[in-house]
Amino acid sequence: MIAIGTDLESSILATSLVVDQGVPRVWAKAITRAHGRILERVGAHRVVFPERDMGVRVAHMLVGRTIDYIQLDEGFALLERPTPGELHGQTLQGAEVRKRYGVTVVCVRPDGGAWTFATADTVVGERDVLVVAGERRLVERFARL
Repeated sequence: MIAIGTDLESSILATSLVVDQGVPRVWAKAITRAHGRILERVGAHRVVFPERDMGVRVAHMLVGRTIDYIQLDEGFALLERPTPGELHGQTLQGAEVRKRYGVTVVCVRPDGGAWTFATADTVVGERDVLVVAGERRLVERFARL
């Protein structure tokens, strides 16, 4: 892991050196998109943007009813949130969550209970918490319900 962020030249040179040494998996921290593109070009296997990613995550927690938000890549995200009112007391199949909202409920935590994998027969309660996955824009739309 090359975690040099503020000195671009040092970050790029260090990444290039460890790649040239044959390190099998090189992760490098970037502070801008251009910096990230250069790190990829010199051979970084994975480029991370911790400040940007945490900013996005916190912004989602501040807006709406989001408990947590994780963007896995540019187009796909996971969202943790309380059950929207319109789903209370329904099964996931009956509520047609995937058809209506384009997201998949991955797991549910009943009020006071433990996380369980969601099935079509899962009935969601008023105080349950859901984790949904899907296309980023659809997950963000679901967050605003």
